[in-house]
Amino acid sequence: MELYLIRHGQSENNARPEHLRVEDALLTELGHQQADLLAQWVKTVELDRLFSSPFRRALQTAWPIQQASGVPVEVLVPLHEVGGCMSGPGPDNFVGCPGIRRSELLEEFPGYQVPEEIDQTGWWKSKPAEDDQQVHQRATDVLDWVRQEFAAGQDKVGFVMHADVTRHLLNNVARVTSEHSHRILYNTSVTRLSIEGEQLALELYNSISHLPMSLTSR
Repeated sequence: MELYLIRHGQSENNARPEHLRVEDALLTELGHQQADLLAQWVKTVELDRLFSSPFRRALQTAWPIQQASGVPVEVLVPLHEVGGCMSGPGPDNFVGCPGIRRSELLEEFPGYQVPEEIDQTGWWKSKPAEDDQQVHQRATDVLDWVRQEFAAGQDKVGFVMHADVTRHLLNNVARVTSEHSHRILYNTSVTRLSIEGEQLALELYNSISHLPMSLTSR
């Protein structure tokens, strides 16, 4: 199978100083442009399944992909960014937030497939920030699930997700690296893995071939 790890488009938080960031930022106008161009490229891939993190910036990035390809978006909570849904000026002051609630998600993104765990208490449910061990276990569980569900077949699966958790999954769980893996992933960049049983290969890393240079951002 082929697994496409897709970073969301530029969010309002990407364009703000760190102390002004909010818990669930939307895409900027640039981010929407990036997502539209990404969708046209992803359409040519002919994905079989498309999953998204529950953060709005990922959900918004997935929307034009669904519209262009016809592949429904399935919300997958474990694709969320490192830490969870938190507010505050920095890690020492973070407070857990609910995350998007079920009714909000269904209203804002009609047609998305929403798991039962996302209810009116949100998807993060105001829990404390996850620690490094929890991040590692979550990324491990995601890769194990992918192998169990898809590795024996020829499916093409897309994950719309986030930079830090993508790097953790690649470097610390899958143990695949690129000579450029120290660099921050571009917004809407695509990383492609080929997985067959326990065999895993990195075939594409941090690609933004669908974007003109004038629309690139990190």
